[in-house]
Amino acid sequence: MTNPKSALFVATIFATSMPASPPPLLLGLAVLTMASLSFTWYCCVALFFASNRMTAVYSRSRKWLDRFAGSCYLLFGAHLVANR
Repeated sequence: MTNPKSALFVATIFATSMPASPPPLLLGLAVLTMASLSFTWYCCVALFFASNRMTAVYSRSRKWLDRFAGSCYLLFGAHLVANR
């Protein structure tokens, strides 16, 4: 719920889609809608990954997922260095 990337993403969407001076009711509804959606999404994700089956799947594949993620970071870094 406190992920700053999610908050920034939502803020940019609202900044482009809301009128220049929205009425307070619209602002309140927007905040309430996003808070409800975020709470529901993150609760579902937490419950999904807290299940015994997903814990076992993640435990088995963790080493390969970490290697894949590390390889992606290395490739992104190499790309940045090559384009400087």
